[in-house]
Amino acid sequence: MSAPVVSGQVEIFSWWTTGAEQAALAALLAQYTDMYPVQVINSAAANAATAQTTLQTRLQNGNPPDTFQSNGGANLISYLGTSSADVIAKLEPLDSLATSEGWKFAPEVTSAMSFNGSLYAVPVDIAATNPIFYNISVFANAGVSPPTSSMTWDQFFAMCDALVAKGVTPIAIGLSQGPWTFQMPVLEGVFAGIAGAQYYTDYFTGKKTADDPNVRQALSIGTKLLSYSNLTMGNMKAPQEAWSDACDELKAGTAAMILEGDWARGYLLTAGWHPGTDFGEVLIPSAQPVFVFTSDAFALPNGAPHPENATALLKVFGSLPGQEAFNALKGGIPPRTDADTSNLDPLGQLMANNFHTLPLAPTESIMTPSTFNNALTIQLTKFTTDMDVDAVISVIAASYSELGI
Repeated sequence: MSAPVVSGQVEIFSWWTTGAEQAALAALLAQYTDMYPVQVINSAAANAATAQTTLQTRLQNGNPPDTFQSNGGANLISYLGTSSADVIAKLEPLDSLATSEGWKFAPEVTSAMSFNGSLYAVPVDIAATNPIFYNISVFANAGVSPPTSSMTWDQFFAMCDALVAKGVTPIAIGLSQGPWTFQMPVLEGVFAGIAGAQYYTDYFTGKKTADDPNVRQALSIGTKLLSYSNLTMGNMKAPQEAWSDACDELKAGTAAMILEGDWARGYLLTAGWHPGTDFGEVLIPSAQPVFVFTSDAFALPNGAPHPENATALLKVFGSLPGQEAFNALKGGIPPRTDADTSNLDPLGQLMANNFHTLPLAPTESIMTPSTFNNALTIQLTKFTTDMDVDAVISVIAASYSELGI
């Protein structure tokens, strides 16, 4: 039998539209178009929330793109229905492709993209969600030592006080695309660092109690982080800023730090900043070090208009050259265990080492259903102004029985 002809067009749906994200995706797609005479239609949405809403509507209406971006786990399920059975019914399993291509992915990553023992999405990156990035010059000029992952939160806030005394805003946060830029560092990074990777995972899979003292402590630390941020220190534009705007504040020196995922490193690299010279990166202070991570992946829907073209594209996404080129620009880590990470920047190599040596925990949205996440998102938006810990705990408690089902 002759191989399927790969020509015509292919539609990819993602939320990568700016800076390093766009450049990294372009590098992947260039490898594909160099191999095949295919027109790529990049139906990217401006941000994750818009993308996810549009994608869910298209999939539920039987109008799928050829492949689409997801973070796996509950996030992947939410696009297609309410359970793993919907994933199995509406996506093509990729086991034979993984075998024929010799893919060797980290099992901690593929577990969120596998159902009933079959793989349903190709991971293209791994990103820590719990780092702190800091402007080296700002700290040097203020005469303040920069953050470390081993410092206590009391030491961290004393460092913030020293920056404020020098007229420096310690932290920039961008919330215009939703509170996830606050949710990830606090309810993932701070909480996991207090309780440990396993306890954090157990909590978000329904094995603890909603009103957990470790969660309360994390939210309390979150209120202090907000008090040292651009949101409360005179920047009237802060509520309208996106995560990339917070990166720009860091680069401009109007803020000393950002609490952001590894994609921020890609953004800074693309903007011409040099790791270790212009900026540093450490994991959030923690009593129990943990690498909280997410992973972007692409699936093949049943009924994709151009399945042969999409399959060829997924082969590139899972290939060593594709993953290595993509992550060098994106700021992530290749999910393939046989990938060469020496082409990553020095901080990227440090994060790769952290992934392979520290206890691992997936981001909360991979573990929790969309109904839980949506309610939490609404309340955390309010929390960034009212700082009401009890209200957040009440929202978690109202849906806590949904976790781990």
